[in-house]
Order: sequence, then C-alpha cells, then structure tokens
Amino acid sequence: MPDLRALVETYNAAWNSDDWEPALKALHHPEGEILSPEGWPEPGTFAGWPAIAEQYRRLKGSWAEERIESRSVEQAGGLALTSNRWLCRGETSGVEVEVDIWAVTEFRGELVWRIQYFLDEGDARTAVEEADR
Repeated sequence: MPDLRALVETYNAAWNSDDWEPALKALHHPEGEILSPEGWPEPGTFAGWPAIAEQYRRLKGSWAEERIESRSVEQAGGLALTSNRWLCRGETSGVEVEVDIWAVTEFRGELVWRIQYFLDEGDARTAVEEADR
C-alpha cells in the first residue's frame, strides 16, 4: 500500500505552488471526483480532471494569496483523513481568512480517486467510519 501521508503532502505542495499540470493532474485519477463541504457557496460533486481543475481555479481565483497547511494526516485503510487550515487574503479587501477544513481522500493505487471536504471534524470522521464498513 502506498504511503498516503506522503501522497497528501505532495498534493498539498502542488496546490500551494499552483502546479496544475503536470503535478496536480498527474495525482488525480482521470475519472476521479471532489465533493464540496456542506454549506459551501458552490456545492456539489465535480467529476473528472477538467471539472476538478475548473473548481479549484475558481476557489483560488478569489484570493490575492492562499495556501493550505496540513496539521495532521491519518491513514485509515485506503483513506487519508487530513486536518487542514486554509489561509487566504482577499483580492480586493485584503482581509485575511483562516478556514479549518478536513479532507477524506480515497486513492486508487497512488492516484486520488475521491476527495470529500468537510467543515466539521466529526462529520469527516463519521465519513471515514462509514467507508470502513
């Protein structure tokens, strides 16, 4: 089994450096998906690399600066549960924002198959438990 912690760190490093291609694209399964957290302004499931890249670009485009910092990565079978802090500074306002966000990432081999994002740690842990059943 691949080292999921290392894969998550590689993913976040590519995100922070805006390395869309080849790095982020190469980490995703071409048919993979991401799911927005409940209550997110742009809810839904984004499937396939083109839709994922478009959603990520929209998210990043709202900020003058932004980066993700992983606080912890737990491996649970074929899943990784990551606790993150998303640090942003508004493009026009200059307002600094910190968002605690959890990601449950499912892999197919060494490729990201599915990332489900959560704004609540308990919900993220419940998703991991349900996937383990």
